[in-house]
Amino acid sequence: MISQNLPTDNLYKFMALFGLVIIICSAVFKYMAITNIQATISELRIEQATLKVVVADSSELEIAKAKLLAAQEKLVMSEAYDHRATVFLFAGILLSIAGFVLWYMTTQRFLDKLLKQEASG
Repeated sequence: MISQNLPTDNLYKFMALFGLVIIICSAVFKYMAITNIQATISELRIEQATLKVVVADSSELEIAKAKLLAAQEKLVMSEAYDHRATVFLFAGILLSIAGFVLWYMTTQRFLDKLLKQEASG
């Protein structure tokens, strides 16, 4: 269960947590884009198979051509979403790593030293 009070008392902790949120959202969007691409490819293969069977009737060919163009547009849009999700995924990873490293180097090491000194003395 997620705590009601997330530890955002420090900028670096906030960076790390926000990076994790970006990673999770990007992974979900990337999964949705890949699923959409696979569905579109399946539609294109089915349409291609039906075109091989269909007699060369002008109206049926125009309908099939329109379906293929719509599927191609959908595929291009899904690929664009996939590329954007990949960029945000890497940005989230970098932000999260930077946040955790900076938090540890600037804050946590000193807090650990203080806690160790208090415990020993």
